[in-house]
Amino acid sequence: MAAIARSTVGGVPQRITGSPLRWGRDLAIVGAVTGFAAPAAVFGVATGPFLMASILAGLGCGLILGAEMPAFLESARRRLSLGEIAVRCVAVGGGLGAFVGLVAAEAAGQIFLGSFAVAGLAGALQFGWLWLPYTVLTVLERPTWPVVLAACLVAPVLGHAAVGITNLLIWLAL
Repeated sequence: MAAIARSTVGGVPQRITGSPLRWGRDLAIVGAVTGFAAPAAVFGVATGPFLMASILAGLGCGLILGAEMPAFLESARRRLSLGEIAVRCVAVGGGLGAFVGLVAAEAAGQIFLGSFAVAGLAGALQFGWLWLPYTVLTVLERPTWPVVLAACLVAPVLGHAAVGITNLLIWLAL
């Protein structure tokens, strides 16, 4: 109830889903760290151009996604179920992760399909879990840094998980 009471300023309704600037900052941090840590944990830091492109693309995608999330959630909370919002967040995370993988592969002159699949899975896993606790903390007007820190710490594990899932899917397809 307290979050709803604070959702008006001077009688003008405010977004209870938070500031696009804060979302943008935090998701840019998560995107950049995940862009570095997920591939570095799997492939090492010897892939300099790949990692640099992955960091920059992750930062940019996180910034754009974060800036749009409050408006999306404000609209979605009135017309979508929690499950539908979750599916869309997983899909967006996967799509942006795949984009980051393509950008990084292009920068390093590597194979697109592998980067596309692995980075897409890492993005889906990362944003798939991150959006809900971040949103809850935002609506309750609590600090979001613990969730951002957790997302950064889990990023290397996501790289290994994404490679494992990709390998399993390839094996099942054979």
